[in-house]
Amino acid sequence: MRRILVAGALVVGTVFLAGGFMDQADPGGRTVQAAPAADVGNFRLGGILFSTEVGDNFVPKDPRIEFPSDTDVWITTEYTGYTGGQLSFLVRANGEDYAWGKVPNCCQFPEHRIGFKLRHRGELESASPSFAQPGILSALSVLAAPAELPGAAYDVFVYLNNEEVGRAGFGIKGKQGLDNDNT
Repeated sequence: MRRILVAGALVVGTVFLAGGFMDQADPGGRTVQAAPAADVGNFRLGGILFSTEVGDNFVPKDPRIEFPSDTDVWITTEYTGYTGGQLSFLVRANGEDYAWGKVPNCCQFPEHRIGFKLRHRGELESASPSFAQPGILSALSVLAAPAELPGAAYDVFVYLNNEEVGRAGFGIKGKQGLDNDNT
């Protein structure tokens, strides 16, 4: 009788512990998920991913959440259910507004992948080369611009018509972060 009770307790304990891990998107911590969507109809934002390189259609290569210093970071995601409105973003570094603007090349279709490279502080405009679709010359690092992101903890917020639809974060290890006026 004792053996049956011990065996039953082990089975229940194993199922209980495994269930806690099954609800986690990635227990390894290599990706992040979008925040629950606000009341914006059928619009849904996928997981926001960060990488130093992207392939065609903004598919991130080796997404992660921690980067070495002197690195530019691609911010990529996908959306579905778009029927209209303005998709914008705000990036905070160590709790301070760092970059903001309209998501470039966004929303010509009801669903699509989008992405842009975060390179500098301030308002990022759609016409900026920071938002160029990845091409063969940038992939070969022929036209690569110098990295400008300082070491900091970055939080990315995405909004549709000023309603938050997603958020995620990443970090850049730095020698002289924002607190040392490294912009």
